[in-house]
Amino acid sequence: MKGTGYAIGIVVGIVLTLFLIRIWNKDGKMKTRYDEMQEKTRGKAYMYGFWTIMSVEAVLVVIISSDIRMPFDQISLHIIPILIGITVQASYSIWNGAYMGMNTNIKRFAIISTAVALVNILCAAGAFAGGGMMKDGVFEFPIINLFIGVMFVIIAGECLIKNSMDRKVKED
Repeated sequence: MKGTGYAIGIVVGIVLTLFLIRIWNKDGKMKTRYDEMQEKTRGKAYMYGFWTIMSVEAVLVVIISSDIRMPFDQISLHIIPILIGITVQASYSIWNGAYMGMNTNIKRFAIISTAVALVNILCAAGAFAGGGMMKDGVFEFPIINLFIGVMFVIIAGECLIKNSMDRKVKED
């Protein structure tokens, strides 16, 4: 039953993400448009994100095969590298001017990102308050909500800093 719940949650997350993309794009289209430079940079960012996931998973293989007990449940243990890879991909894209598409409404994107961060942090806080965050010294799946919230805070912070730097360059 737990696996079914995770599968349903993932499907709902994907559908919600697709819906939100349409909202944050100025033209209401599903596809975000990027120029050639952005496409090239995003390709590199995806490569770095992929290799980050592979590296973290390789480290986990070594740790687990060494009988070192990790403080996370099995599902979280494999979602964490994915979140780290996504953060690397987004960060590289942000700092190299390829995160926001030509049709992205930056204000809507910021509002949606903030809402996603808050919802996930509140879900984690609720699990923590209800005793569902940790069981027998092992973090349970709700820790992923906290990590997702933190990931969105990091991405939003980087976007704000990058936009501020870009504005300063334009003014000069």
